[in-house]
Amino acid sequence: IRLLERSAEIERLGDLGVPIVRWLGDGSLDEVLRDVSRTAGAPRIR
Repeated sequence: IRLLERSAEIERLGDLGVPIVRWLGDGSLDEVLRDVSRTAGAPRIR
């Protein structure tokens, strides 16, 4: 049951725009964090 709940939680987070990345060990999140940081610093068009 927990795996089904986890899957649903991950899907909801993805729908909200949260980057979902499979853990592959040390350094696996580095690229995602760089992208998030770069996106946060970019000017926004309204």
